[in-house]
Amino acid sequence: MEIGRQAVALVVPMNSPVWALDSGAVFRALGRNGVGEAYPTTWDAIDASYPKLPIGVLLPSAQSPVQQLFGALIMEQGCDRAAAARIPFDRNDRIGFCDAVRDDSAVTHRRGGTQDVANWAAVAPAGQIAVVSLAELRQLDRHVVPLLLDGALPTAANIASGRYSAVDSIDLMIVVPNEANSAQRMAARDLAFSLLAEDSIGPAGSLSPAGLLPLPPAERLAARSQAVAFLEKR
Repeated sequence: MEIGRQAVALVVPMNSPVWALDSGAVFRALGRNGVGEAYPTTWDAIDASYPKLPIGVLLPSAQSPVQQLFGALIMEQGCDRAAAARIPFDRNDRIGFCDAVRDDSAVTHRRGGTQDVANWAAVAPAGQIAVVSLAELRQLDRHVVPLLLDGALPTAANIASGRYSAVDSIDLMIVVPNEANSAQRMAARDLAFSLLAEDSIGPAGSLSPAGLLPLPPAERLAARSQAVAFLEKR
């Protein structure tokens, strides 16, 4: 069952020019397989409506959950739009092709969290963007501003309506073996209620700092009801 959502955003320093991006342009600008033999150096080389500013990006640490979300939710969507004819058919090859970022000085990986982004925002030249989770964006509201991505900002309303595309669901799977005794079933029931409680998945819950975007109240209630129905019929 879905218990929440997670999302990533593209941001620029607070005093930087802003412009709207689409995921295809992000792939062409930052992907190792985004364009031809030479990497583009300025944003206007991607789209004439973009500013004539040097391309640069601060990415999350390699293999981090935020970097993986960026690959799955932005780079792969952009790859579908920008390089459809060249995308490998095999799923694993496709991920490797689409997620690979360029290997020159335009790309930097941070090692830490929000403080690294705040430090970057204080000195980054115009044209530089960074990739952050929505949880990080909430902590960085005095340092950065989000860019439009595929025509939408990463607001709660746009995420709930589906307008903002760089979003993924967080699901809870409950498995109860057929041979489980009544005590084990009761323990599973208690654990499920703890995981689905408001102080876990609600707006002020313990999972919010880790990046969970809460579902609307009615959907959170439905998730609890679904868990009760499943565990009681077992």
